[in-house]
Amino acid sequence: MAKPHREVFDEELSRFKGALAFACATYKIKKGRLNQLYFDNDESFDRVIEG
Repeated sequence: MAKPHREVFDEELSRFKGALAFACATYKIKKGRLNQLYFDNDESFDRVIEG
């Protein structure tokens, strides 16, 4: 069974941890804050970053 893919704008990553690290480094958002915002925004990195 394949794991779901996570997308951060145009970057597709296979694991949440990798997507979280990528978004933190790229958009300079603290990991703990980004993690919480991700779940508060329907599990969408794009929504968090745009907001």
